[in-house]
Amino acid sequence: MAENWAQLPEKHRQTLKKDHELVNEIIAQTIDSVEDSIVNPSSWSMAALDIIMCRADEWLLSKLISSWRNEVWQVNLQLLSSPDQEYRDRIREEQELLVTHRGKQFISYL
Repeated sequence: MAENWAQLPEKHRQTLKKDHELVNEIIAQTIDSVEDSIVNPSSWSMAALDIIMCRADEWLLSKLISSWRNEVWQVNLQLLSSPDQEYRDRIREEQELLVTHRGKQFISYL
């Protein structure tokens, strides 16, 4: 597994990175319509918040999602270039702790 990423031609690695970035752009461009279809349209508080924040809430959410996806990209690169299973297990354990912590933080804000 350690050689998988390194064995890919540079052009292919660049293509994968561009695809990853394109998905970030698509997410950013569709957040508003997804938010409108998921959030209860009859919720006056959400409608008011959306009006007050203009497009800032979509922008913030887009930046947050892109940031998380970029972190995942970096972790994937670490996993693909890791020398052995023990190192990969350590990376996964660190990610599990990080994600669990973030989940608890997110829930505490609700």
